[in-house]
Amino acid sequence: MTAQTQPLRVVVSSGFQADVLPLRCAEAPPRDAGLARLAGALAAAGEGLRIDAGDLFGASALAHRLSVSHPDAAAQAVRALGYQALGVGHRDLAAPREDLVTRARALRQAGVPMLLSNLRCAPEASTLCEALDDADDAPRVLDVAGTRVAVIALVAPGNLEAIARDRAAGLTLENPAEILARMTLQARAAGAARVIALYDPAWPGSLDDTLRVAHGLPAEQRAELLVANDLSGQLSHLQVDRAGLRVHATEPGRVMALDLNDLGATPTLVEPGEAPLPAAAESLLGALSGDLCALDRSHFQGANLTAPLDREGMTSLLLDVLREHATAEVAVINRGALRPLARFPLQERVTQLDVMGALPFDDRLYVGTMTGEALVALLQSGRAARFRVRGVTQEDDEHWSVNGRPLVESQRYRVVSTGFVVGGGDGGLGEGVADEFQLAGAQGPREVFSAWLNRPRRGDITQSPIDPARRTRWLFHAFIDASWAQTTINNPQNYQDPQLARSGSTAIQLDGEFRADADHPRYTLDNNLRMRLGFTRTVEQTGEDTGLLKSADLIALRNQFAWRALYRRRHWYQPLPYGESYLESEFTRPSGELASRDFHHLQVRPTAGVRFELPLRANLNFGLGADREILDSTARFAPLVLARGELPPQVLFHIRDRDVEGQLFSEFAWRDPGAATDDAIVRTTARVSVPLFAPLSISLSYDLFARSRGGDPWALAHDINLGLQFDFTRALQVYSY
Repeated sequence: MTAQTQPLRVVVSSGFQADVLPLRCAEAPPRDAGLARLAGALAAAGEGLRIDAGDLFGASALAHRLSVSHPDAAAQAVRALGYQALGVGHRDLAAPREDLVTRARALRQAGVPMLLSNLRCAPEASTLCEALDDADDAPRVLDVAGTRVAVIALVAPGNLEAIARDRAAGLTLENPAEILARMTLQARAAGAARVIALYDPAWPGSLDDTLRVAHGLPAEQRAELLVANDLSGQLSHLQVDRAGLRVHATEPGRVMALDLNDLGATPTLVEPGEAPLPAAAESLLGALSGDLCALDRSHFQGANLTAPLDREGMTSLLLDVLREHATAEVAVINRGALRPLARFPLQERVTQLDVMGALPFDDRLYVGTMTGEALVALLQSGRAARFRVRGVTQEDDEHWSVNGRPLVESQRYRVVSTGFVVGGGDGGLGEGVADEFQLAGAQGPREVFSAWLNRPRRGDITQSPIDPARRTRWLFHAFIDASWAQTTINNPQNYQDPQLARSGSTAIQLDGEFRADADHPRYTLDNNLRMRLGFTRTVEQTGEDTGLLKSADLIALRNQFAWRALYRRRHWYQPLPYGESYLESEFTRPSGELASRDFHHLQVRPTAGVRFELPLRANLNFGLGADREILDSTARFAPLVLARGELPPQVLFHIRDRDVEGQLFSEFAWRDPGAATDDAIVRTTARVSVPLFAPLSISLSYDLFARSRGGDPWALAHDINLGLQFDFTRALQVYSY
């Protein structure tokens, strides 16, 4: 007869995420609390090797509380539950670095090591690798009923991209298959009869990633078992024929029992049984329950409610607070970040425990910019339902607004979000968008929200955050067009080649525009300064030199205020009253045979009228006013009629990944209408720029000035300039907070 092989029981938990007890104040910890259920399941599974495949603590608010206030008590409770080793999961890595190091040290002191076998740390992250079993350590070999069993824990490298950047800083996760193959050989050499690999795969595609690791193992370097986290719904177990490796899948929050001597059998998901809590676990529950009651009694100084606050309302309040904190226009968070509370809707006040329960996961804040086009793409995508976006509203099928102002697709808006979202969680903000985001301070959403609630204030807190829709948005735009042309001729033999039979010349021109526009739902204030200065020189073959002649000379300052508050909901065809001042001057007055005058040009022109705000930020203006040459002693103020159309600088279309910008300005002024010496003046400016690389663009501009007095023939001046444009700021938006 063949001797029967004794069972070699292994009990594996995963994804518990510090679900120790409910986040509420109770006189005594409930007997069905998470820690009691875990203890009951472990007891029901029986004796054997007890390990966790990852995320026993995770990145929850309770995990943070345990690590800060009760690290040693938590470690002793884990030891009392019979655990011999804990794998590190990606949610553990998402926790604050200090928390993970603190709990790993406490657990090691209690005799329960934390394992991440494919982790390497740069010098700035060395404290973490010192606290864990990492890639530089020998595989952990444990004695189980007289059998040596090695445990190797691995996390997919791609999971580092899904956690906050500061928490991934300095960490590298090496190829899991290569590390597993190497450590399996090391474990065999150290006397291990069985090797168990714990694997936290990449998401999405967890199953495919797990199979890639399994298929990457040579038969002679295979482990007996690969336990993959959170493949529930895809498989429970399978046999990988190439390597003869058995793969079992865990289920988050559950305990699985299996026999290493009979891996062909289906693992058992153990239901919690009735079992007394170990004394260390009871002590931990009592201490933590006392903490929660203290938090529930801890009132924020400025968190009063005059109306019930439900989950949606609290999410909106949180997003408003984050916008105020980051001086941002838009806030984005995943809906799962704010959890439902049994106490919703909250009444009268918000406590620290409410915030801890509603925001159970630690995270960090990131601030960056997104174009209006990217925001609309996010809100129209299939993943939009996973997010709450504050600040962007859909007006109709085609039009969107940002804080009460029409959304401009080419405009960049300041956005605040979390590390989870910026890192691609729930699909992320969009391809390439996260590259524009940077870490914003050391506090996460929960800490920022708590600090804001603790500021003394009166009234309902939902009305207290700064609303960007009620604040002024400033738009700054500045550029300089520069062109230079030089022709030098030296032809002493008087050759008649067309390249030599011409005049030498020099032409230099600078054209600069500076805009500072204030945008508010109730008003606009546009400020525009334009300066042009150019010189031309010609040298004939005879040696005649014209010297530097001025070919462009203009200084123009326009300030316009328009009142929008007449209408509850504005349409483009509704007129807005405006007032405008216009000042035009020159650098030097002309002096020469063709043009000269004895006063410096300084024209002042106040006007008032109506403005129509068209789509694409264009506008039409019709007004009445007067103008005068201030420095001309013979001049007087003369009435005028004004009509103008304007398309401010903006993106017109795209050439691959380049934004082609353009602007148009055209104005007709009729001075002294009805008089014999009336003046008609037309000013037009058009500009197109194609970026080469920031901040340099190729620009083509056209300027027209035409004037006719008393019915005389029109005098015209055309300027066409092809040159390089230097953009010093590209539509920098700043809210006035």
